[in-house]
Amino acid sequence: MIKFIKLFLLFWFLMIFVNVFSFNFDLNTTSIENSINRISDMVVIQNQKSIVIEKIERIVKYENKLIENNEVHEIANEIYTQNLKYENLNIDLICATITQESRWNSRALSPAGAKGLMQLMPYTASFLAEELGIKISSFEELYNSVINIKLGCKYLSLGVDFYGMEGGLVNYNAGPKWANHYKKTGEIVPLETQNYVPSIIGYYKEYQKL
Repeated sequence: MIKFIKLFLLFWFLMIFVNVFSFNFDLNTTSIENSINRISDMVVIQNQKSIVIEKIERIVKYENKLIENNEVHEIANEIYTQNLKYENLNIDLICATITQESRWNSRALSPAGAKGLMQLMPYTASFLAEELGIKISSFEELYNSVINIKLGCKYLSLGVDFYGMEGGLVNYNAGPKWANHYKKTGEIVPLETQNYVPSIIGYYKEYQKL
């Protein structure tokens, strides 16, 4: 009997609680639904980000099996960020360019003096860093993968924006003189660039299928 009374009293208090707060609950239903929708959208975005980053990591590891996992993840996150920043770039084009330029070797140094993943010349890097508000105290910092990708994507985006994708690649490899020639004639003149552009396009198409 005592247990029954206790259960009855508990049930009675619960009913009072529900009645008192039901009005406020109704008022907040829309707000709660909006919050749930926002959370759901965030989950979808996070899932999409994870899928994209995993794809980039697969590309990096396939092209350079010696690279450390922590650097792979750092590179993938930065490429994802730049992909969102520049509407005229995408991860496949960025990855294809890096594969062609350095084979994902962050310490790559060309005979001409281009450095890092995206093979930036120091004078070009100085201009790009100033444009982006990035302080570079030494050109050794061009071997930093994140900095190199930030600067390289800026330069690639500028070229693609003015010359189109293939013209932007001509600009990236041979400079504005030959990019302007390509824009006017559709002809790629420098021998190195004649191989460079189709090679990147090939990687680009390959990565699109992944």
